Amino acid sequence: MELPSFLSQSPPPGYIPGIGRGATGFSNRGDKKGPNKVPRRLQNQDIANPTGLDIKDRDEDREADKVFTDLDTKLSSRNKSKKSDENQQSIPHQFADLKRSLATVSEDQWLNIPDAGDYTKKRRRERLDEKLNRKTYAAPDTLLMPYVNLSKLTEEREKMLTRQLDSNIFEKDGPNSADEAQKYINELEMVEANPRENEDDVKRMRTILQSYRNADPKKPEGWIASARLEERARRLRTAKNIVEQGCCECPRNEDVWLENIRLNGADIQRCKLLAAQGIKFNPQSLQLWIKAIELEREGLNKHRVVRGALQELPLSEELWKLAVKYSTDKFEAQKILQKALELIPTSIDLCTALVHLQSYQEAKHTLNTARRAMPRELRVWILAAELEENKGEAVTDERLSKLLSRGIKQLKENGLRITLSQLLQEAQSLMDKGSLRTAHALTQSALSEFQDGYEASHVISKLSDSIVKIMGFRFLLKSNPTKYSFWRSLKELCEKMNKMDELYNTFETLLFDENDDFRVLKQNPLLSLMYSKEIWKNNHDIHKSLEILNRAQNILPKSLILWLAKLKFLCLTNQIDLAQKNFTLAIEEMRDSETPDLEKLYYKFISFLRFRQENTAAIEMLNDTCIPRFPNCAKFYLQLGQIYHDLGQVEASHTAFEGGTKALPHNIPLWISLARVEEVDFKRFAKARSVFDVALLKNPANEMLSLARAQMETRLGNYDQARFIIQQSLQKSPKNASLWAENIRILPLKRANIRKTVFQDALTNTNNNSEILVEVGISFYRESQYETAVKWFERATRSNPSYGDSWVWLARCHKKLDRDIQKIISEVEIHEPTHGTLWISVSKAPSTQYYSPSKILVTLLMPEGAV
Repeated sequence: MELPSFLSQSPPPGYIPGIGRGATGFSNRGDKKGPNKVPRRLQNQDIANPTGLDIKDRDEDREADKVFTDLDTKLSSRNKSKKSDENQQSIPHQFADLKRSLATVSEDQWLNIPDAGDYTKKRRRERLDEKLNRKTYAAPDTLLMPYVNLSKLTEEREKMLTRQLDSNIFEKDGPNSADEAQKYINELEMVEANPRENEDDVKRMRTILQSYRNADPKKPEGWIASARLEERARRLRTAKNIVEQGCCECPRNEDVWLENIRLNGADIQRCKLLAAQGIKFNPQSLQLWIKAIELEREGLNKHRVVRGALQELPLSEELWKLAVKYSTDKFEAQKILQKALELIPTSIDLCTALVHLQSYQEAKHTLNTARRAMPRELRVWILAAELEENKGEAVTDERLSKLLSRGIKQLKENGLRITLSQLLQEAQSLMDKGSLRTAHALTQSALSEFQDGYEASHVISKLSDSIVKIMGFRFLLKSNPTKYSFWRSLKELCEKMNKMDELYNTFETLLFDENDDFRVLKQNPLLSLMYSKEIWKNNHDIHKSLEILNRAQNILPKSLILWLAKLKFLCLTNQIDLAQKNFTLAIEEMRDSETPDLEKLYYKFISFLRFRQENTAAIEMLNDTCIPRFPNCAKFYLQLGQIYHDLGQVEASHTAFEGGTKALPHNIPLWISLARVEEVDFKRFAKARSVFDVALLKNPANEMLSLARAQMETRLGNYDQARFIIQQSLQKSPKNASLWAENIRILPLKRANIRKTVFQDALTNTNNNSEILVEVGISFYRESQYETAVKWFERATRSNPSYGDSWVWLARCHKKLDRDIQKIISEVEIHEPTHGTLWISVSKAPSTQYYSPSKILVTLLMPEGAV
């Protein structure tokens, strides 16, 4: 780099480096005189003129600086204005061409100029949402309003047709050309708009179809499509001419001839002539032959045409059927069918028709031949069974079943895969045709071949409601008579179909079958009780119901179940004198019997004596017979103490209960009854507590004793003690529903949050037990929240219909809401509840023990029955 020339020059006179830039000298670290120290070289100069210049020179410099400053300011302002003028003059010239092009902008383009807007992320999301909300969707023509303009739809169809025809013109030898033309013909039939209202569209279609015909006149689809277009345009003569020309161009195509016949349908003679011409060119066309047969009016002429058709098409099954149909002589029809089967041996329909016309022996020969020709055809075997049913002599159901079972086996051996569902559906078809015995035999054979009971029940349950389904359940019950789900399904099906006789027939067939030596009844005597109850409850036939029990009892005279059922039935139907006689007969019959649970008979007899208020006889029998013979039966001690208590003999009652506790110290109801006498009758509360203490010593941690002790403390007003007992018991038995129910009853539930917590804990620990559901509902009932209470009681009835208290409280709520309780009464009769504190208070009372369920409910709804 070249050294600048000014660096080698000497400074001007008086020049001091740094002074021109405002410097006054330099200082070092050792300088202690401050920042205004004067350099040594200047200390001897005049202080008044530190720069070394004259005052005059300084004034001139200031004046020059001012002149140059003003000049610079003026020049800068002048350049700025000039620059702005130049910018203003250049802008119009820049957009002159755009302004001239505005003359060519259309009104739509002008309206579609986008507006300036907010392009932030928020605005972008809003625009996207608006766009999604403005989306439209295609809808079918059926959703459009009537008389709507379908021009847009016509244009789209025209475009599709144009593409199809263009492809056919350029690729007329392609393999799909005929399919595309036929597709258009089908689409043309679907057009619902009137072509006369869219003449321009019709003209365009006509031109396109004409181009298609000219491009390939040997294709029948173009002629047919053109004729149909003209027909829809109400130009019938033109349509006929077009299809006539099509017959000349494509005489070997049956569709053109059939179209020509259709268009000339009003002229029968013309149609016959066209059919004859078409058959001349297409002798193998089945459709033309059938059309020719339809055009003939006289049966003789039809038969003549059918014969001509069979000469050309001897293997047509449909023509042989028509020949039989138009045959006037039965013998002639039989000959025709025999000839048909020689030519078509695999036609099951022709075989069926022939069998129906032949005699029994001839039909058997025909079926044997058909069985060899069609080894995998099920209908051949069904036809054989129908022949036996209709024309056979002394044919039993067992024979029909064996025949069909053999047929099913042979079909399987020949490789036919047949399912149980298919067989049962065939049986249903037979039932619809009236072949009842064959349908029954096929059902039995099918179920016998398919031994899987689960699969059979699954298939039968899926069948539609019919007699076949009933027979299916009947067959299942024969092998599984104790499957009560099958009985329930059968009963529901019979009720739905209003065929309760089928249910009764099933009971009769299974229970009283002499050929089977009453095997089902002897193994399952409870089924006879079900049968008798169905007759009594649904058919209201008391006499027949008692007859069923008597028949069963004749077969099983030592059956305790049958004796108890008969005695209960007599009492419930108010046949008291007859019940008294049967009690005596039963005791005499079973006196020396070693039947288990025989004490139930004596217990029921004591209850019957209490019902008749024969307390003295009851006490004598208890002391002389029942307790000595059955010393381990606590119910007799309870009955004895209760009878004494009813008679007002409290001391004797106390003695009976106390004797029971000594004989059977582990029976809890005896201890509870003894404590109750001490508490209620003798008012010896301390003694009652001691009874519970002794009972707990002999039966530690027993929930029933703890519950009874807590209930006694509640009656005495000792709520804290009762709560303490319940809480201790819940710690040992947290899932006991009775303890939780008592906890809800005695807990102070003034605060809603405490009540909710107790309810939730009780429901959780007892898995929504019906007893807890009822107690929750009772709490709402007592607060007059009847609508809420109804929901809880309904939930309890669904959870456990046999819990009677839920039905009682539900009926009480309905009465409070002025609702009809007839439906509840009907439900109670159906479900027949058995337990619940309220329910047992009536159903086990001596005077009301034979009340029906509905009567028990009505009794508990009375003011004196309310708790």
